[in-house]
Amino acid sequence: MDLKHISRNITDGRDRAPARAMYKGIGFTDADLAKPLIAVANTWIETMPCNFHLRRLSAKVKEGIRAAGGTPMEFNTIAISDGETMGTEGMRASLVSREVIADSIELVCRGQMFDAAVCVVGCDKTIPAAAMALARMNLPGLVLYGGTIAPGKYRGKDVTIQDVFEAVGANAAGKMTDAELHELEGVACPGAGACGGQYTANTMSTVMEFIGLSPMGFNGIPAMDPRKDEVSFRCGEVVMNLLRKGIRPSDILTRKAFENAIAGVATTGGSTNAVLHLLAIAREIGVSLHIDDFQRVSERTPLLANLKPAGKYVAADVDQAGGIPVIAKRMLDGKEWGRVVFVSSESGVYIPKEMVHYGFSKSAQLVIARGAAEMTKGTNVTVNSVMPGPTWVEMAPVRLAARAKAAGTTVDDLTSRMFTERRPASLLQRYATPEEVANLICYVCSKASSATNGAALRADGGIVTNPF
Repeated sequence: MDLKHISRNITDGRDRAPARAMYKGIGFTDADLAKPLIAVANTWIETMPCNFHLRRLSAKVKEGIRAAGGTPMEFNTIAISDGETMGTEGMRASLVSREVIADSIELVCRGQMFDAAVCVVGCDKTIPAAAMALARMNLPGLVLYGGTIAPGKYRGKDVTIQDVFEAVGANAAGKMTDAELHELEGVACPGAGACGGQYTANTMSTVMEFIGLSPMGFNGIPAMDPRKDEVSFRCGEVVMNLLRKGIRPSDILTRKAFENAIAGVATTGGSTNAVLHLLAIAREIGVSLHIDDFQRVSERTPLLANLKPAGKYVAADVDQAGGIPVIAKRMLDGKEWGRVVFVSSESGVYIPKEMVHYGFSKSAQLVIARGAAEMTKGTNVTVNSVMPGPTWVEMAPVRLAARAKAAGTTVDDLTSRMFTERRPASLLQRYATPEEVANLICYVCSKASSATNGAALRADGGIVTNPF
């Protein structure tokens, strides 16, 4: 691919002398203009922590582009903070800003005839907007997320902006004093970076890694971590590699890539805002994607992460545990995970050692073994090997309750029948679905009220532990 496949039109030849003169007026040389021109679309703004540090990162991106043989040119666009404007008239500007950001990136890239682009983003609407712009232009490029904020510390406890929102309600209800609320708001956001839970920004950051528009492992590094500068520099090498190989968004944003992104949202318990953003990105690139696809992919995807707002941990904890690549690897291994093998052979339950690595304590393994044996007692189906993968089961009881209600039965009856009903001989030996594994664990958990099982499960975390 011609590395100056677009910029030649603005820099090369006698007729372009006036343009070159203007470039030289701001410091660019003949050598600079002979190289491919790479856009650095920066969404820095001084109104929120999410994007406040992006000037620092874009400077590193430009260093990396120069080192890799390109000439970077930076421009800025806008951003609106959902967290700050929520509950005000300003929130009406939020979704509109996505379109303005996408349009402005496209407008500058087309007008200034850039050969490739790096979009440096930080908050809810800037991330999908950047992806939409790259898709619309089909220009070699990538998205670099500025990173999550570190958790705040309030009286020995990690807190996020979510705690402040909840504290407003607690204060209104008389459960928290004005002084306590003021103390919390002063420590909840300790510096730059996007809101710490798996809210829209971190969800869309995850999407970018799963879909392929961000280098795997780059986005999850927290905003103020020194490693963020390093990966920002490396983005220069990555974008020049995309340009040299002629890799465009249309080569990356396939139907399968969108399904991977949806799975990434589902497995991390991400924001449902991913639905409207992924649909918009798909439309820009011309991939057929519908709202029902989200339900279909979510149903087959286990929830692996215990992240705020529904869970306990924050995005920085994911990074400490290995980051999005760890989650992606577990998803790739999914065909070997979450299986329960049913065989009509000798009795007995075997719990493999691998279960220890998936967050199951020894006592919890015994509880699962007892529960599995109990469920298949008196039938021609014997559980010979139980190997639950890291299927996150806290949501499964909700699904089970709904299914049981629809079937006019109880959860116990439903789960028991799923595992103990007589099956045709051809089906006696098979792999169970991930949902059946979740149901098995939920069934065992439901028995944890007994003294023996309850003590075993609760002694050291048992089944319901953070899989990271």
